[in-house]
Amino acid sequence: MFNNKRSKLINFFLLLLILFVLNELLFFQYDEKNSLIYKVQKRLKYRESIERGLSFYDNKSSVQKLEFDEYWLHTIISSKTNRNIAYPPVLLEKISRDPAKRIMNRADFTTDIKFERKKNIPQSGTQYNNSGYKLNAPYDSFLKTPVDDSFYKSLYCDLTGYDNEDFQILKSMERGDGGYFDTHYLVYLLILEKNKCYAKNLINPEIEKVIGQIIAAQKKDQYFSDLYAERIVVLYWAGKGNLVEDSWVDKVKNNPGPDPGWRDKGTYFSNAHTTGLALLALIYHQEGKSLQSFYP
Repeated sequence: MFNNKRSKLINFFLLLLILFVLNELLFFQYDEKNSLIYKVQKRLKYRESIERGLSFYDNKSSVQKLEFDEYWLHTIISSKTNRNIAYPPVLLEKISRDPAKRIMNRADFTTDIKFERKKNIPQSGTQYNNSGYKLNAPYDSFLKTPVDDSFYKSLYCDLTGYDNEDFQILKSMERGDGGYFDTHYLVYLLILEKNKCYAKNLINPEIEKVIGQIIAAQKKDQYFSDLYAERIVVLYWAGKGNLVEDSWVDKVKNNPGPDPGWRDKGTYFSNAHTTGLALLALIYHQEGKSLQSFYP
C-alpha cells in the first residue's frame, strides 16, 4: 500500500516536471522572454552590474550634489532595490522648494505657481530656451533646461488649466530625431495623460509617434551615452518595455566607468544622471515588466 502511494506521488511529480520542460521548450521556441529560464538568466546577468552601480551613491559628496532629476531617479532606484541612503538635510530642503516635487507625490504640490503664456506660440520643432511660458518668482529660478516650462505646465495642468494653445506649445518640443527633446516630449505627454488634462484621442497619437522616433534612433545608435540609457527608460515608462532589445541593455551593462557608475559619451567621470538612467534600464529589463511607473 505504502509503495503504491509513493509510486503514484513520484509519477505525479515526474508528470509535472515533464509539463514544465515542455512549457519551457515552447517558450524558448515562440516566446523566449516569458520563459522562467530566460528570466533567471537575465536576473543573474545584470545583478553584478546593478550592485556595482549602486555603490556610486556610497560617495556622500556625490549625493549632496544631486540635482532634482538625479535625486528623483535615485528614489525610484531605491524603491526597486531597497537600498536607501540618508539624504543630507540641505539636499532635502532644496528638493522641497522645487515645484517638480509633485512628480514623486501628486498630493505634494506648490499652490501658488502661475504660468503666463508668452505672446508668440512656438512653431513645431522650434521650442527652446523655455519659450512657451513665463513662471512667477521664485519658481522661474527652477527653469534649468530649455523645456522645463512645458514640464511644469504638464505637471500642474490639472491645477492651472490646459487648452489647445498649451498643447500646441507642448507639441513644438518635438524634433523627430529621437533625441533629448523627444524623450522629454514623451514624458510630458505621459504626465499630461496621467493628469487627465487633455483629450486622450489627441494625446495618444503623439505618444505613439514619438515612441516610434525614439525606437528608430536607438536602433541606429552604436554607442552608449546618457541619451542611449534615457531612451530605454522612457520606453518602459510608456509601457513599451517589450520593445526594448536585449542588445541595448547589454550595451548599458558593458559600458560602466571605473569610478564606479556610468558616464556620458565624451566625458571622463561618472555622473548621477547617467548612472541613475543606466541602473533603471538594467533594473527594469531584469524585472521584465513592459510598464514601469514613474508618476504615482
